[in-house]
Amino acid sequence: MIKQIEGFSMTFLAMIPFLNAASFTGTYLLVDSKESLLEQKEAALAKTLDALNPLMRFPAARRLSNEPPQCEQYQITPTPKGQSVQCDIHLPLFLEPGVVKKHTTKKGQTIKVESQIEDGAIHFKLHGESGIMSTHMILSQSTLTVTKSVESPYLPVPLVMTYTYRKATQ
Repeated sequence: MIKQIEGFSMTFLAMIPFLNAASFTGTYLLVDSKESLLEQKEAALAKTLDALNPLMRFPAARRLSNEPPQCEQYQITPTPKGQSVQCDIHLPLFLEPGVVKKHTTKKGQTIKVESQIEDGAIHFKLHGESGIMSTHMILSQSTLTVTKSVESPYLPVPLVMTYTYRKATQ
């Protein structure tokens, strides 16, 4: 039996993912300099590679050279069930909190996507063939901080990068 609380609407509960997603609505542009990103990438890659067997470092360095992918901008819009997140010209991800979805990449690969949307934060994981890329987006006023982590059973230490974006004025 469901007990009704006076003055409390179940419709409000259904709207929570939409309300959280609405605060992110907009276009966010990368503000980090190329130099600072290059320094961060070199340090992060060194930390990850140093934890590997020396024989595996060179092939891993080649494979991780473009990981995690860097976006020049994000377009974030609410959807009826959650949120759409688009990085540059890539296909948008349609995120629904608590729902595992399949997503087809531009290259035709199918990956599993799981997400969580909270007040001021979006978290999603992309499950690929050899690992997981976790993305954590934190919104503070007009600044979007995005931390991406590449995790794999082959990597004792994940490759982690953090990017800063500002909301574009319309």
